[in-house]
Formats: sequence, structure tokens, C-alpha cells
Amino acid sequence: MPGFLTRRKMIDVLCVLVIIAIGAYWFTSPYFAVRNLKAAIVDADEQALGEMIDFPVLRENLKDQLKSGMDRWAVEYGRPEAVAGMALTGPIVDRLIDVYVTPAGLVRMASKVDVPDNADLPFTALSGSIGARILDQEDYVIDRGLRSFSLVIQTKNVKGDEIEIVFEGNGLRWVLVNVILPLNGPG
Repeated sequence: MPGFLTRRKMIDVLCVLVIIAIGAYWFTSPYFAVRNLKAAIVDADEQALGEMIDFPVLRENLKDQLKSGMDRWAVEYGRPEAVAGMALTGPIVDRLIDVYVTPAGLVRMASKVDVPDNADLPFTALSGSIGARILDQEDYVIDRGLRSFSLVIQTKNVKGDEIEIVFEGNGLRWVLVNVILPLNGPG
């Protein structure tokens, strides 16, 4: 009987260790996902970006979000020519998103775009060279759920808008699926 008790205790200890390991992975994996995304952007690694970002889903989410924001803006603006103008800009926005929201497009933007620190734009949270400053430790907060987490970045514009980057679980890894922009309409 003494051999059975020690084997049983060993199984209990192993179960506890497995539970601790799963909990540690669940808690820390978003931070590693963000670090890996930042490294892929800074290193201009198109292949890594393709694995970490679900580009078809991201493009559709951005198109829906921008079309909704443009429609809301046109209605708030209250002029018929604004509504007609928004109808004409929809296909242009779709095409721009299709061209630039790709691994190669993100690499080009991250390495070539400079945004002045004093610019009053929603994306100035990424000021300077986007690739060099994106997702700095002090610029974001992780808000997590069981199978998804959001990275909330406080912008440096006058309004203090927030950009939310949404990741979803895909097996044992996290995949970026949405970027929620602060589209608050005119003014």
C-alpha cells in the first residue's frame, strides 16, 4: 500500500502542476503575442505578420467599421451632398484597405510613415516611426476574456481617443482580427 500512496500523491502533484502551467500560459500568452507582433512589425517580417494577423477578417472588419463611420458622419453632417459623397468614397476605401491591409502593406507603412508627435490624429499613439514605437509597454492595457483579448492604446491626440486591437484565440496562439478606430464623427 505505501507504493500506491506515493504514486497517488505524484499524480496529484502532476495534476496541480499541469493546472498551474495552463493558468500561466493563459495569463502570459497575450503579452507574448503582443511582443511578437511588435517584433514582426519592427523587423518587417511579412511571413510572421501573415501568421499573426487574420488579414481577410481584419480587412472586412475595417471596411464595415469605416463605412459605418462614414455613414454616421454623413447623417450627422446633415447635407444630401455629404450622403452622395459617402456613397462614392465607399469603393475607394474598400480598395485602399485591400491594398494596404496586407503583410507587405503593413511593412511599408511601418517603415516609411512618420507622424509628428504634435499631430492631432487618432493614430498618433504610434508617433514617430510607427514601426519603432508601436505597442510600447506604457502605451497599452490588455483587457482579456477567455478566448479573446483586446489591446487598448491611448492616443496622444487632443481628445485622448483609444484604439482597440482585438485578438482571438486560434488553437494555442492569438491572431489579430480587428482594429477598432476612434471614429467619433465630425468635431
